[in-house]
Amino acid sequence: MAKSKKKAMKSAAKKAAKKAVKPKRKVYVKIKSQVLGEAPQEAEFYLSDGRRLRSVYELVDALESMSDDMFREHVNDGKNDFSNWVGDVFKAPDIAKEMQRIQDRIETQKLLMRKLIEAAKKAK
Repeated sequence: MAKSKKKAMKSAAKKAAKKAVKPKRKVYVKIKSQVLGEAPQEAEFYLSDGRRLRSVYELVDALESMSDDMFREHVNDGKNDFSNWVGDVFKAPDIAKEMQRIQDRIETQKLLMRKLIEAAKKAK
């Protein structure tokens, strides 16, 4: 009797599974370049004057108005905070490597603008 009970339960389970309506959903995944995105709150960049940067776009804007002295606080022979941030947070080691070689505010800005344009073209 135990076998017939198990059989009946399996049969009932199969019928219930067939009757269950599974929702048909389409999932769309859009892959966007990390460089075009925003940093999570815990990885935002704080400039020495207290301004907060959330994206590479904001870094480009900040470089426009930043004094050379402030730039030197973040980029000098011993460190390149901007390069580290772009490489670590935005997963762009190639851009970070190029930034390491540049120790000029305007040249850094030009490089980032060029890379943002390239990333936007790829995202299309």
